[in-house]
Amino acid sequence: LAGAMVEALKTLGFGPQKPFDLLGNHTGTSLAIEAALAEPKTVRQIVMTGVYMAPESQIQGDIDALSFPKSSAEAVEEMCRQTSACTKRVKLDPKMDAIWGELTIDSLRPLMRREDTHLAAFNYHRVKKQRIVMVQQKVWMIALDDPLLAESTQQSLKMFKNVEYIDMTKYKLDVFRRNALEMAVVLRAKLI
Repeated sequence: LAGAMVEALKTLGFGPQKPFDLLGNHTGTSLAIEAALAEPKTVRQIVMTGVYMAPESQIQGDIDALSFPKSSAEAVEEMCRQTSACTKRVKLDPKMDAIWGELTIDSLRPLMRREDTHLAAFNYHRVKKQRIVMVQQKVWMIALDDPLLAESTQQSLKMFKNVEYIDMTKYKLDVFRRNALEMAVVLRAKLI
């Protein structure tokens, strides 16, 4: 997938003479890492947030938790389970109440598309640590207000050779969907 992304950008005129920066969010950080390794002269720098790093036991648990409904009945059962889990998360953090609907939809993504992409992403995490240390480009690590990924982001900081930390904890993880233009302006000011 990373190779296809780079090839698509090359058809738009990007390449060694016109390098580009990549932004990777959560599992998209894996694509950014692989693109940077495959095209070191084309990918100028990487901006990442929500880098998912986990021990093998958690990765296997995440894989085991993926849903592959085989029937409509199984899909409905899974939807009810996911909705219940999302409601519990919202109740734990009152600030989340305003976006509970979006969270519910996000939680139901497994039912809206195949989970093969998550399976591939979780399996990639088994080699991610070895791949990170190979990245030569500048890496900007953004910290957002997301306690679930904060520890993982901190762990990954020391793995990159050329990394800078950007504290943007006044923004929630969903800033890329809700305020993409504002985020672009803030990042541009920090990266140039």
